[in-house]
Amino acid sequence: MMTLDPVTQGSDRHLLTHKDYAMEVIESIIKDKDVDPYAEQATEKLGASGLFNLARALVHMKALQDRGIAKEGVIAHLHKCIKNLTDAQKQYKCALRTLNQEVKELREKLEEKGRQKKE
Repeated sequence: MMTLDPVTQGSDRHLLTHKDYAMEVIESIIKDKDVDPYAEQATEKLGASGLFNLARALVHMKALQDRGIAKEGVIAHLHKCIKNLTDAQKQYKCALRTLNQEVKELREKLEEKGRQKKE
């Protein structure tokens, strides 16, 4: 199964490679009023490269989150498949036991009839 890497798609890729674009996007999202006034750093103190690095880290985290969610879906699907196969295996084992019991009973009947003919 081949999946595309979310980090290398579309505008997300620009956040990783184009500092000016990343800064425009970040500055449109993060405003000084959004930053906790009691925090040690405001956006001006953080600087452009710091915000760029922060954006890059966030994009990587989002990509990892997306991959994790996709893997969870695959794992859930595999668990369902395993459960179905286990249920089918139980049914086959039960049918096999029944058939073996029937064969055993038929064999005993044949042996008994064979003994009766000899007498």
